[in-house]
Amino acid sequence: MVPTLVEAVQLGSQYLARHGRETPRLESELMAAHALGLGRLDVYLQHERPLSQDELAQLRILLRRCASGEPVAYILGHREFHSMDFEVSPAVLIPRPETEELVDLAVREIASVWKDGSGAVICDAGTGSGCIAVSILTLLPGARAIGLDCSPEALLVAQRNAQSHGVASRLEWFCSDWLDVSVDNSGNAPSGQQYQEAQAAQAVQRASSDSHPAALDWAAVNVLLSNPPYIALTEMEGLPATVRHEPKLALAGGDDGLSAYRALLASAKRRLAVPFFGLFEVDPRRAAEVAGLVTVNWTGCKPELLPDLSGRDRFVSWWCRA
Repeated sequence: MVPTLVEAVQLGSQYLARHGRETPRLESELMAAHALGLGRLDVYLQHERPLSQDELAQLRILLRRCASGEPVAYILGHREFHSMDFEVSPAVLIPRPETEELVDLAVREIASVWKDGSGAVICDAGTGSGCIAVSILTLLPGARAIGLDCSPEALLVAQRNAQSHGVASRLEWFCSDWLDVSVDNSGNAPSGQQYQEAQAAQAVQRASSDSHPAALDWAAVNVLLSNPPYIALTEMEGLPATVRHEPKLALAGGDDGLSAYRALLASAKRRLAVPFFGLFEVDPRRAAEVAGLVTVNWTGCKPELLPDLSGRDRFVSWWCRA
């Protein structure tokens, strides 16, 4: 007997529940919609539709991937962020709601100084999917941004997101070890081999002169944003299965969860001219420590801890004026 769409969704929901998925009905509906090329609403509107054997086979493949712990966003290939649709892949961290709050905080601060963003040059360090930079540029039509990431694969995803949302002309991309950019001046994401060669060349350059890359005018950058990896290595094994599918590079923050902040702030100290505005997403348990790292690098700064919607200190914000 050929099952209808609603029957297939119910069976899929039971299957995912047995495998410990937290929202099995929702995920079963999403897998069914994706397998059939439908919108989620169409799953309800066409609930009596009989499924072909090919459609059932495709749905089973998706349900098995979901049951294995693979994030739904990777299976679907996209994730909503700040009311916009972003491409995601296993090369990038899946955007979180907390990071939407970082975007809101950044837009509010930038607009208070530069109105529509004209004159603001934003550095999004560890850009991943580009969701932070792209979202801000859609909200501030006068702003420009630079997206940095050490993963060429992530930068290609970010580039496509910038293009799909119409802000590519105001965004430049560079492979980098935080703010230590190590590509040529094309502004394009290089291949993996090109990146390795560029990293080696940059290491030699750092050892000899620590000169600024000619392609990037750091003196023009006046906003530094980042959601860097902040999970301690000892905590990685305790993460949910879905999170462990995400790139370790975007999650692991060293032995104490702070190594990325140390490296990022050290490179920012070398590169950025004052004044500039900084805003980081942080683990609430380590917010005060991140603020302390800011003051170590800029003794005159007075970082502020800002809460997320749940009231936890999720962001460190500061102006460096001297």
